Amino acid sequence: MKKLLIFAGTTEGRLLAQAMAEKGFLVTASVATDYGREVLPQGENLTVLTGRLDEGAMEGLLEKEGFCQVVDATHPYAKEVSLNAIEASNKAGAAY
Repeated sequence: MKKLLIFAGTTEGRLLAQAMAEKGFLVTASVATDYGREVLPQGENLTVLTGRLDEGAMEGLLEKEGFCQVVDATHPYAKEVSLNAIEASNKAGAAY
């Protein structure tokens, strides 16, 4: 089964995480805040991680969990998160 990591800092990210989980993908959604966790409850095929991750933490998570795909659905102004996700994905060999 394909494992997806979605950085879900937006409504679109939340909706995508829920839709992909419903389609049978194993989804881990990473949100920065407790509010993000509250509006994206865990469920079947959906795990929610809360807290900000730097590039090293992202890379470690990718390597540990073996995600095949990373989706960046963060806020457009969250440029540092996006840059970190790109670098971590490249280093871990996951598609971004």
